[in-house]
Amino acid sequence: MLNVSADYLLGIIDAPHRIEMDDPLSPNERRAVNMLRGLNIEGQEAAIAMISGLASQAIYKKYSETPMDTQKQA
Repeated sequence: MLNVSADYLLGIIDAPHRIEMDDPLSPNERRAVNMLRGLNIEGQEAAIAMISGLASQAIYKKYSETPMDTQKQA
């Protein structure tokens, strides 16, 4: 590999070094996106419906304390 950015090779920027950006997605989020991309439109819609159902339930909310969270702490 040349270890330079495509922008440098195209003459868009002068710095040859690759610009590192923080990945805003966690490994699980990346995994979910990759799986979603592998589905056809009907599968994507079904997956979104399933996730919406989970997201609507307090037990799966990220920032609410659930009975499962309490049991894990004990």
